[in-house]
Amino acid sequence: MAIQVNGTQVIGNSRELTNIASIDATTKNAIAAAGVGGGLEYLGKTSISSDGAYFQYEWPTSGYAGFKIVINDIRSVLTERRILRLKLVNASNAVNGSGNRLVMNTANANQGTASTDGTDLPWWYASANNVAQQTTLQVTVMYPNSSTMRTFGQLLGGGTENSANVYSAATSSGFIEETFQTNKGIRLQTDYGNLDANSDGFYVWGIKE
Repeated sequence: MAIQVNGTQVIGNSRELTNIASIDATTKNAIAAAGVGGGLEYLGKTSISSDGAYFQYEWPTSGYAGFKIVINDIRSVLTERRILRLKLVNASNAVNGSGNRLVMNTANANQGTASTDGTDLPWWYASANNVAQQTTLQVTVMYPNSSTMRTFGQLLGGGTENSANVYSAATSSGFIEETFQTNKGIRLQTDYGNLDANSDGFYVWGIKE
């Protein structure tokens, strides 16, 4: 026999839950402890609307163990190609520095390389008025909201140039912070010059706890 609450069925004849509007924190924790849940939740796109020295995305402060972020069609205001750099941003809007470097392991660097300038990304990008050069980057960041675990993650990406000398590049890079701190977002910048408003934006998925 189906069970209803205020005229709405909540348990069907086949013993399935139906029309459940929400669950409280205790029930959520019990379900998660039983091994149910997780997965990705699409949080939307943040468009890039103006030129700037850097682009920054800030994620929700709770409810997720980490984030998968795709940064699409990254461009520079300059005509020559530049090197991209990715940094973590803490609650005080400060980026990685001498007191908290990023330790990296990449296909293009020695293991254990530590940098105060963030992660150098070995993909070129160029301005909107150049010959169709662009870069797309995928970043997975884990436990950025935790003050008791080091933030770590992985980058995947590549670039292409549609010109007389067509080429493309793709690589991956792992990173982890030297110290424990809460991070509110990521910052993408270049080694010189500004990023272009004609870049696309950030596509973000939350990794559920």
